[in-house]
Parts: sequence; C-alpha cells; structure tokens
Amino acid sequence: MLPLTTLIQFSSTNFTGSPSEILASMPDPMRPYLLQIVFVMVLVTIMYIYLRLVFFKPLTQMMSNRSAEIQKGFDTKQIAAQKIANEQKKYQEQMKALRAKAFDRKKELSSLANLEKNQLIEQAQREVALLRSQARKTIEQSSSEARKSLDGEIQSLADAMVRQILPKGTR
Repeated sequence: MLPLTTLIQFSSTNFTGSPSEILASMPDPMRPYLLQIVFVMVLVTIMYIYLRLVFFKPLTQMMSNRSAEIQKGFDTKQIAAQKIANEQKKYQEQMKALRAKAFDRKKELSSLANLEKNQLIEQAQREVALLRSQARKTIEQSSSEARKSLDGEIQSLADAMVRQILPKGTR
C-alpha cells in the first residue's frame, strides 16, 4: 500500500500528458496489462456462458413452465366459469318451465276442487231436500195421528169434565 503522501502527490499531479505517460505514472496495481485484460474478458465470457446454461436457462424454463401452468389454470377457470354460466342459464330455464307447469297444475287442481265442491254442495242440497220432505211427511203423519188421537180423547175428556162439573144426580 502506498503512503498517504504519495497518494496526495499522485492526485494533485496534472494529467495533461499522453496516455502512456498517464499509465506510467499510475501505481503498479492499477496498470492494465493486455494479458490480464484478455484473461478477465475470457473469464467473464465463460462465467456468462456458465451462468446462462447452468443457472438462467433452468430458471427461465421454470418461469416459462410456471407461466404456462398459470395460463392453463386461467383457461380452465374461464372454461369452468362458462360451463357454470351455461348450467345456471339451463337451470333457470328449467325452473321457469317447472314453475309454469306447477302453476298450470295448481290451476287445474283448483278448478277440479271447485267442481268437486260444487258437486258436494249440490248433493248435500239434494239430501237436505230429501230429508226435509221426509221430515214433512213424518210431521204430517204425526200431526194426523195426533189429531185422530186427540179427536178420540176429546170425547172421553169432555165426558170426564162433565162428570166433574155436574153433580152425580143431575146427569
């Protein structure tokens, strides 16, 4: 290592000379030698080729494979999303058709229920009319029997009343 005074002198000198003078004035470790420059260039080239083949090529390949996998996943996702959208559309159409069918069936059942209700009401009215006529006949028969019975009993009641009201000797 150079003493500090030499460095100060070297930095304070004026470099107005030719390049060979500048190189001659430089300290020994800083002088470029052609053999060393060629060696460094060959070494850098070999390192570049080595790194490119051993390190960067597998890394680049791995990154391209990863990119391809990501793209494939994205494509698969789009296809799946499209299939899901199609299935949902088909499902909605089926649901719409089933709702319409259910509504028609409900309407049909409602009309059948109303028809059956009307038939039951008519049947009940006929039965009520029949029971009413039977009840009238029964009431009329009971009434005529009661009249006949009362007619027969009226005479006996009248005789009993006469016996009660009139003394025994006046009859």
